[in-house]
Amino acid sequence: MRHPEHLARPVTLLATACVWSHLLRQWRSSWKEKPVLKKHGYAAQSLFHYVLDYLRATFLHLDEQQTTFLQCLQPLRQPRKFLSCS
Repeated sequence: MRHPEHLARPVTLLATACVWSHLLRQWRSSWKEKPVLKKHGYAAQSLFHYVLDYLRATFLHLDEQQTTFLQCLQPLRQPRKFLSCS
């Protein structure tokens, strides 16, 4: 690899997306809306993928879903409120 510094931005963006989706997964776990379970008992898609799809849909329709976007920012602003070590 000639220019490893070119990877810094994509890796940082991916790490931020992982942390954000983990926080949102914990936040959304209290909601009624859950991923669909298949016959074998597992979810049709992982919770990580489920939350990333939710973020993507929010970003695509940002003008219509401003309040949803602001709610999604809350876990990034106050992560201790959403993470529990108990």
